[in-house]
Amino acid sequence: MLLAYPFFGIFGSMVVFFLWVVWFWLVFSVFRDLFRRDDIGGGTKVLWMILVIVVPLLGAFIYFIANDAGMTQRTLERRRYS
Repeated sequence: MLLAYPFFGIFGSMVVFFLWVVWFWLVFSVFRDLFRRDDIGGGTKVLWMILVIVVPLLGAFIYFIANDAGMTQRTLERRRYS
């Protein structure tokens, strides 16, 4: 019923587009942090990447929860030296 009106169709498309942008931002944030890390090996990085690719949203949230303090510290150090 709601999709019969043009406004709700456009609004729904905008919401879907916004969610796609947020999802890509999350995935790129995880990959950027993974490639910056020096404290883990390549195998661990590959396993994190596989998790994020296979189960995208859940994998990204697990990575953010597990590595929150490290991500913040690496970001602050990178900004400090730039």
